[in-house]
Amino acid sequence: MKSVLVNHSDLIGGAAIAAYRTHKALRHVGVDSSMWVDRKTSDDWTVKSPASLWSRLMVQLRGPLGRALPELFFNDELDNYRSYNWIPSRLHRKLNASDADLVHLEWINNETMSIADLSKIRKPKIMTLHDMWLFCGGEHYSEDDRYKTGYTKSTRPGTLNRVDIDRWIWRRKQRVWQHPFQLVAVSEWLAECVRNSRLLADWPVEVIPNPVDTTIWKPLDRHVARAAFNLPVDKKIVLFGATGGTSFERKGYRYLQDALSTIAQERDDIHLVIYGQGKPENPPPSPFPVSYAGRLSDPLTMCLLNNAADVFVTPAMQEAFGQTASEAQACGTPVVAFAKTGIADIVEHKRTGYLAPLGDAKQLAQGLLWVMNRNTDSSCGISIDEIRENCRNRALAEFSYEFVGMRYKELYSAVLENNVS
Repeated sequence: MKSVLVNHSDLIGGAAIAAYRTHKALRHVGVDSSMWVDRKTSDDWTVKSPASLWSRLMVQLRGPLGRALPELFFNDELDNYRSYNWIPSRLHRKLNASDADLVHLEWINNETMSIADLSKIRKPKIMTLHDMWLFCGGEHYSEDDRYKTGYTKSTRPGTLNRVDIDRWIWRRKQRVWQHPFQLVAVSEWLAECVRNSRLLADWPVEVIPNPVDTTIWKPLDRHVARAAFNLPVDKKIVLFGATGGTSFERKGYRYLQDALSTIAQERDDIHLVIYGQGKPENPPPSPFPVSYAGRLSDPLTMCLLNNAADVFVTPAMQEAFGQTASEAQACGTPVVAFAKTGIADIVEHKRTGYLAPLGDAKQLAQGLLWVMNRNTDSSCGISIDEIRENCRNRALAEFSYEFVGMRYKELYSAVLENNVS
């Protein structure tokens, strides 16, 4: 079975890392997978990028041009991240001419393929969704219900000035995508969004999580891990990580701030570690000491940092999956997060961590306290050692290359048998 997995990059960004891991998982279970990307940063021979000078030049131009022209005609006061996918790439011609049995699309934004290109792929295909873009307008995460009701003039938000770019993009998708094909959502939350969407409600969708290489992400000696980052051995280490660190609103750092202020009334033995950014010029206030680990990309370094932590917290209000949470659990580190997001597929409440009601900072604090108050014995219901073991076992059972690779292999076979494309 031969497949081509298409993504904007192999390692730049969370979706790219997830797509590359899926590619590796497919090869792990015997699928002859190759990965086609616009921007290659790995030295993996199974990952292909544009070879000619002209093709590389077009890749460099399409992204900036694809953003610059539409943004001349509208302005979003909320500055939501958008993809327009309007410039033809002709990639569909290469895919149709390839010897692949199936095309597996992942994150194809930043003008990797146009909306029209996608509809011109004639081979059987599936697409993995890493965010909400496929059924929204241009937004990657929707902060309203337009994706459910349709992008009409009456639902236009007041934050959009001049052209309603999201309505234009959504109507273009509606006009061009006439033939449903198999979708994969990386969480039940995202799959439910697909089912509730006006655009893709009738399209087939399966839930398959992002994989984690459990031979790299694994438990290590916690004392060694803390020594490597010069972290105190007599404190409870709370770890928070996100691209952009504390400045990325959707990742919910403000809820963690409120939770830590609540916890400060009971404990004074906490040390907060933040990765995804260096120490800012004006750090946000915290009742506890804070270490900034900077932007990390090396899996071994990130694994070591996860092993240094007593608990990983990810208070995102919208999250398609939460790869940082599955990585933490693979290291045996409990996770505290909000329910009703994709992270709920990762965390088993009071078995591998704690799920607080969405947006409830006080319950987030209770979740952190619940983890930190676990004893090494089971006199309090479940010990911290049992929680760590549960975390590792869940990662092996639900997120390993073997498990995720076989799920995709079975789906490939079903799509090829039914020729759903």
